[in-house]
Amino acid sequence: MPLTVNGHEITEEQIQQEMGVMRQRYQAYMAQHQAQAKDDELKEWVKESLIERALIEQEAERTIKDVPAADIDAAYKEAQSQFGKLPEEEARLIVTRQLRTQRLVDSIRDKIKQPSDKDVSDFYKQNEQHFVMPEQVHVRHIEKKIPAPDQKDAIYVEALNIHEELKKGASFEDLCDKHSDCPNSDLGYFAKGAMVEEFDDVVFNMKPGEVSDVFLTDFGYHIAKVYDRKDNATVPLEEAKDRIIEQLTMEAQTTALNSFVDELKAKAAIDRS
Repeated sequence: MPLTVNGHEITEEQIQQEMGVMRQRYQAYMAQHQAQAKDDELKEWVKESLIERALIEQEAERTIKDVPAADIDAAYKEAQSQFGKLPEEEARLIVTRQLRTQRLVDSIRDKIKQPSDKDVSDFYKQNEQHFVMPEQVHVRHIEKKIPAPDQKDAIYVEALNIHEELKKGASFEDLCDKHSDCPNSDLGYFAKGAMVEEFDDVVFNMKPGEVSDVFLTDFGYHIAKVYDRKDNATVPLEEAKDRIIEQLTMEAQTTALNSFVDELKAKAAIDRS
């Protein structure tokens, strides 16, 4: 028996097609939670997703009556290449349904008020550990790539010669511009983990103004200069405020949309047999 939502049939073909679309995201989710991915569980996920989509589309069809022709024309032209050989009339119906659905979803989200200053402050206090900036260094480097394994020694000698120029007083910045194979030699500020381990091991043990010896990573030979260091510090509330407002608003919108769908489910005739 096919799955039906208020008399609308969701075919096995649609379910299988949606499983193909959702499989990668489902597997990533299960891996993140150290759980085994199962096809029957994925299928249930997909069924619930298709049921919810059908309910929202049906409600949008019932409540969102007028979609301006200009909006339909613009959306159709933008998505025209995705429809392949599908007749224009059918494609326009799909576009219209999508626009109605989006307007309904937007109307639910738009009802959510911006969180108050107290909401923001409370969230900040309860999650202060998430607003700590780790130690950072500002680094520029001269990188010499190794085009082939048999050129490794020659590239090392070249890097040593550049290092000798630095010892004699040459400008690090000038030599970066002249010799570095990295298109953007100024790496700016970064925390541990942003670069490969071998690079971090060197630069996070240097002082501002210090220039490293020649060292090797998977990217080639490097000479690094540390310009500045920033100790780990808590981001002030004022700096974190916009990010908190965005997160709280998104969470409230998601909750409102889920509640709306739950209400539709409670009133719907859904045959899962």
